[in-house]
Amino acid sequence: MNYQKIKSSIVLIIGIFILFSFFYHSVFKPKSPKISDKARGYYLESPIFPQEAQKIFYQEYSLPISITSKKFKQDLKKFQEILPFEILLPKGKKYFAVNILSFTGKEKGTEKFFGAFLTKKGAFGIFVDPGFSEIDPQSIFPQKPEEIEFKKRKIYFWDFGESKLILFETKEIEGRKYPYFLDSPELSKEDLLEILGDIF
Repeated sequence: MNYQKIKSSIVLIIGIFILFSFFYHSVFKPKSPKISDKARGYYLESPIFPQEAQKIFYQEYSLPISITSKKFKQDLKKFQEILPFEILLPKGKKYFAVNILSFTGKEKGTEKFFGAFLTKKGAFGIFVDPGFSEIDPQSIFPQKPEEIEFKKRKIYFWDFGESKLILFETKEIEGRKYPYFLDSPELSKEDLLEILGDIF
């Protein structure tokens, strides 16, 4: 009799564990959205690694990975260690990383960061490139940007038709400016502003 009770208890515990696992993976664990062909061509072309770079970290995920996962947080820590500026990313389980790249050169101000990410609505990129602080954006982007007041800060928005770009932050470290950009070949301005809300 006792043997039957023990056996029944074990079966019950295993059943509960299986049900909990299924429930967690189907409800709580975020499901990775698929990257579109347009965004794949935009973000997954072979990255160009500069020859003068001293340290390079590059990680491409075979399946997009949640930015709240332990694996991504460990990878991000490695990338952050070689950069003088803070990597700013949106917060929340709805964001997934496609790939990330950071490198530093021999001179200060050559540090750069690039990351491609996904939401259910589409793909977007975040990059920091100090080279843009030394040139007039109007010389690269002939059209005048839309100036937007966002969370008590000024941001600048360009709509190029095939892609959209936002300059949303500039940090100055030891006299060097590091501009932060958010871009997307498929998200709307409203979608990008929603992402910015999750960054700030």
